[in-house]
Amino acid sequence: MTRLVAFSDAHLLIQAEWISDEEVKLPEAEEVLDDFSRAIKEVEKVKPEAVILGGDIFDYRTKSGRKVAHREGEKYMPEIRDILGNFAENCNCKIYAIKGNHDSIPVLKSVEKMLHGKFFFICDRLFNINGLRVFFMKSRYEPGDYDLKGFEPPSADLLVMHEQLPVSGMPGLYIDLLHELSERFKLIINGHMHFYEKSILGIPNVIQLPAFIPSREIKNSWMYKYRWSYESDTVDFQERQSPFGFIVIEDVEDLNKVYFKRYTPQYKIVHVEIVGRKPEEYLKGLKKIYDILIEREDSEKLKIWVKVNASKIVIDKLLWPEVRKYPNLCTRDILHYLYPIEAPPFPPPTELKLEGKAFTLSELEEAVMSSLRDPLKKDFAKSLFETIFTPERMRRKEIDK
Repeated sequence: MTRLVAFSDAHLLIQAEWISDEEVKLPEAEEVLDDFSRAIKEVEKVKPEAVILGGDIFDYRTKSGRKVAHREGEKYMPEIRDILGNFAENCNCKIYAIKGNHDSIPVLKSVEKMLHGKFFFICDRLFNINGLRVFFMKSRYEPGDYDLKGFEPPSADLLVMHEQLPVSGMPGLYIDLLHELSERFKLIINGHMHFYEKSILGIPNVIQLPAFIPSREIKNSWMYKYRWSYESDTVDFQERQSPFGFIVIEDVEDLNKVYFKRYTPQYKIVHVEIVGRKPEEYLKGLKKIYDILIEREDSEKLKIWVKVNASKIVIDKLLWPEVRKYPNLCTRDILHYLYPIEAPPFPPPTELKLEGKAFTLSELEEAVMSSLRDPLKKDFAKSLFETIFTPERMRRKEIDK
């Protein structure tokens, strides 16, 4: 059998934010490329006969939502092409890639052209790899539950795809469709979700690919996890081995010959979770955890993502300023997430009577804010006035659709 290596979700360009200086690269982006180079060397040790990229390797937009500018992307692409080209040369193997939901088709095509004969971008097509029949399916991902819109791939040995699967109550590809696909293929490998799992959703021949390396698109990939909740007022800690890496496929018909090879990045990836009900609680939880982190011997080797069930305005106005008081800790992001908490009851909003009266913008804001009692609703309303109902927007004669 042909020995394959598969990996996905390196997100190499999601860090390529716009910089005025054309000669400067973001340190974070260079760090990602360094991790990519190190991880590729781990793949080399396995001596694969072919490598499959399961999507989201070359991003078309950055984490901030901006499209990756050609000028910024090309700061990093020569090094990426060199890493892939040298790897293919050293291993005497070929690289096959599908399009993930973050990928750029023009970039995939340009890599194929530059690495002629070493790199192949394959889109919705059956391909023969040393006698193994592999179908490469471009991503059909969309938010919510979804199907493949009438698309029916043929039966083959291996299916490579990049879809959201309906795990842990999350929406995704219809489970019946996944069962149908599992009957057409001896093995299915899926990117997108950033964690490794065999027999996912109880389907024996479906394997979920991990994220190859850490990137700004971190999802739930962590090595240390600290959690504080207003309910217990204590900090819970968990530690696990690196969740990053790749899978090796020795035989598509024998799951015992499909296994995970772990890659340990240069830095420890830390998730901080804070569950509160009001601003002072979020601040209290953050300070408790960060006071612990700053005392760690490896504090300068930590990369931290914070998840909190606070509004954006609390994150921007309260939590980021607090985080900056710990300059020796590297906080990558503070993310809002929903968490089902039992909030104390608040009186209902008082009735707003606006009919027949003209308001200035400040008067309207004051009226709305004074009608609300729930601090979370106040935060949300305030963020609307600060981002949408601004004087500049209200003076515009035309509003973009």
